[in-house]
Amino acid sequence: METLEIEDNDERLARLQGVFEKMNASAGYKPDANTFPGIGARKTDEMPDGEMTSQLLARVKSFLPQIESSNAALASADPAAIDIENVTEEQEGYIEMNLGLGVFEDRKGQPSSQSSDSSSLDSSSESDSDESDSDSESDIITSSTEGISRIFKPLPRRAQTSGGVPMIVEVSSSTGPKRSDFTFHSNEDLVTYRFTADSPMAHKFCGTCGSSVCVDVKGHDLMMINARLFKDIDIPSLKLNEWDFKSRQPAYVPPTVPALPASLESDGKHAYPANCQCGTATYTVYTPDLSEQQVVRCTCSICVMNAYLFVCPKRSEVVWHTGKDDMRIYRFNTGRGRHMFCPKCGSSLLIDFEYEEDELSINVRMFQDIDISTLHFREYDGKNVR
Repeated sequence: METLEIEDNDERLARLQGVFEKMNASAGYKPDANTFPGIGARKTDEMPDGEMTSQLLARVKSFLPQIESSNAALASADPAAIDIENVTEEQEGYIEMNLGLGVFEDRKGQPSSQSSDSSSLDSSSESDSDESDSDSESDIITSSTEGISRIFKPLPRRAQTSGGVPMIVEVSSSTGPKRSDFTFHSNEDLVTYRFTADSPMAHKFCGTCGSSVCVDVKGHDLMMINARLFKDIDIPSLKLNEWDFKSRQPAYVPPTVPALPASLESDGKHAYPANCQCGTATYTVYTPDLSEQQVVRCTCSICVMNAYLFVCPKRSEVVWHTGKDDMRIYRFNTGRGRHMFCPKCGSSLLIDFEYEEDELSINVRMFQDIDISTLHFREYDGKNVR
């Protein structure tokens, strides 16, 4: 390690003289000692400007073939084989300089530290397989050689291609987990539902509990996974990417629900027609206007998995038109809660808590023509209820 000292003009010119002489020697150019003075010569001894220019052009022309040859060699080489960060023992000596600090290190002739660097990088590579790609400070790698420290970022870590537990991959508008990233440990009870016979999207849900699992997109190596089923995930903390599938054609047309006598809308109750997605179940719910009440959002497991949003009318305020007897019941927790869902499309309709003798918890997501974003919510900590 050496430090560059401040030079006066004569010392600097003398040093440059030596550098140029080496360049001339390597290029095979030999100037006339009688007509070409040293770089350090005084102004009064210099040759005329025209002759100096000619000499300079001659030196440049003699150097151009070397540049052309080097460029041709680089062009024919494999770009992936060029690694400026890691120099092996087979490489010729070189000088690494940090001009900002005014220091340089001459590695030519010095013992190589490649073996220690290699072991360090190997251990880093092994740990990469257990960590996700990140830009945090813990991912900054410091390499030190003969007192010189360099900080550089590692290359992005590659996803596992085989073995181990499948990775949880963020789903965005342009990409998602591939089928190879998604492993079913058991899927005997999964039911497949398509909106139309030729729909490319196959919705898969559990035929036992009604939980929506994923959407398998035909013609693409893509699986859209329902993040609500991930363990120990905080749904409110997620950053959501809204997809406007509602405006896509052909537009979804809900089934027609029979009109009921206006007398049933007494006591300030509003009639909300509702149905499951496939239309097997149709019913009408009488409840105060949604803009004037708080909709319940529960944190228990089944409500989070099925995205339940509840209003709680009396049993007599839920009028069934079709499909009630075709619905499937799933009992959870103590067995006193009866989750009702459609066995054909997987829509979650309601929960009947048997200890609530005259009340049903109805999922407002099944209501026709409502805007979920305009609702007012009341949080219920069902996760911690014992």
